[in-house]
Amino acid sequence: MLVRPSLHYRDVPYHYWLWHAAESYPEQVALDFEGKALTFREMEAYANGFANCLRNAGVQDGDRVVVMMGNRPESIFAVQGSSIGGAAFVLFSPAWKRDEAGHAWSLANAKAVIADAAGAAVLDEIVGPDVIRFCVDPDMPGTGWRYIGDALDSGQRPASGSVELDWTDREAGLLFSSGTTGMPKAVVHTHASLNAGLTHWRSVLGMRDSDRIQLTVPLNHILGALTAACGFASGARLRLFRRFNADLMLNSIARDKITIAFVVAPIAKIMADLDNLEEYDLSSLRYMSWSATPASREIALKVTERTGVRWLLAYGCSESPVLHCNPVNDPARWRLDSAGIRVNDMKIRILKLDGSGDAEPGEAGEIVTKGPSVMRGYLPIEANNDAFTADGWYRTGDIGWEEEGGWIHVTDRLKEMVKVSGFQVAPAEVEAVLLDNEVVADCAVFGVPDADKGEVVVAAVKLHDGASVAPEALINEVADRISSYKVPGAIHFIDEIPRTASGKVLRRVLREQFAHTA
Repeated sequence: MLVRPSLHYRDVPYHYWLWHAAESYPEQVALDFEGKALTFREMEAYANGFANCLRNAGVQDGDRVVVMMGNRPESIFAVQGSSIGGAAFVLFSPAWKRDEAGHAWSLANAKAVIADAAGAAVLDEIVGPDVIRFCVDPDMPGTGWRYIGDALDSGQRPASGSVELDWTDREAGLLFSSGTTGMPKAVVHTHASLNAGLTHWRSVLGMRDSDRIQLTVPLNHILGALTAACGFASGARLRLFRRFNADLMLNSIARDKITIAFVVAPIAKIMADLDNLEEYDLSSLRYMSWSATPASREIALKVTERTGVRWLLAYGCSESPVLHCNPVNDPARWRLDSAGIRVNDMKIRILKLDGSGDAEPGEAGEIVTKGPSVMRGYLPIEANNDAFTADGWYRTGDIGWEEEGGWIHVTDRLKEMVKVSGFQVAPAEVEAVLLDNEVVADCAVFGVPDADKGEVVVAAVKLHDGASVAPEALINEVADRISSYKVPGAIHFIDEIPRTASGKVLRRVLREQFAHTA
């Protein structure tokens, strides 16, 4: 069995890595964004300035600061500045509307907010008058907001950011679960758990100071937040995009000599379907990293065949950022059917789905974990009741199995399994069959209530532009390949599959939409 050796974990705050990079690579470019390049020294100065703004406005050690904005340098300044100022950052999705943000706000108990104009407009309807409010755009929604550009009076390090303090168990940040089965939960991380996740991610990616990293995924997601911090820890150069655009992303790989690109499922699918993918020069890439959702072997192979670029698969979650990864320094062992072997110092077990104990080798069950990167817990507190086993293992909610040698196979989500007449159906299995059809651009499988069977399988399908097929033809095609109880009872054609920013299907939305149409 291939086992990774133990790593050394620094007892430092989350912002230490930016300070370290500013000292080690002061004039090296840290960030490229829309034609502007910032050095590590400049990044540190801005982050220190944000910290000073917060401290001068009354934010104290242990307070929380909500950050709600799209991908832009100010999002990084706000996160790092909150940490430097002694506060914990709370990452709100810029895609949230009032109800979602209001729910998250009820959990955050924050002293201050930093938002862009769009985020400020949403938060303005939610936060009270006693909340400190900064906007990174001069267009502010109403009274009580301050333009942070007018308050940046110093880039010096505040005393509150000292790395000599005891950071081991101090709260560092709150991220939010994707909420695919309900309203999002707050994931509470300490400086120690985030630093462990950062150390794991940097190690398994083999990131170094000569790397140029491309990032299109949201900075409020654990993948985006951790990757940006890994850039600081490694001295790597980050190319940040406000949002995904295939042509901009692919052209920048050649122009900026990108060495590592991070790709989630929707982006991979778009790449595979591009008519002119071969026209882009992707030769500078060491690999593309597929994270956040299980990889589609067919899509990944199609991209590799057309570009020559291989995929480095990894598996983790907001609650424990990196659990498995293919061995970066041994490309001959890279696989598309497995997310790899467990990372350093993380323990993994597979529990039987009926809760009767550990699964047998090769048997699918729930993946549980223990180790230094596991979150402190959830908010609200009651969400922790079934988040951990009685002996303290975090329950990922993911279903998978482990083969001899420690390679993990993640097959589905426990709460997303469809139970048909007592049999369990994994949506991913049915989706893989549907995606094999050349007219299917995207799809999602879910269960809806049924009086006789408990649930029946239903599929939502997005077709390629101009394509057409009868629902019955797709159903018959699936029936030819898998067991009858797994075959969709109905197929609905829709314009877009609802997904989170990281590519996870929002099955609850589809269940609500098609609950009575099977």
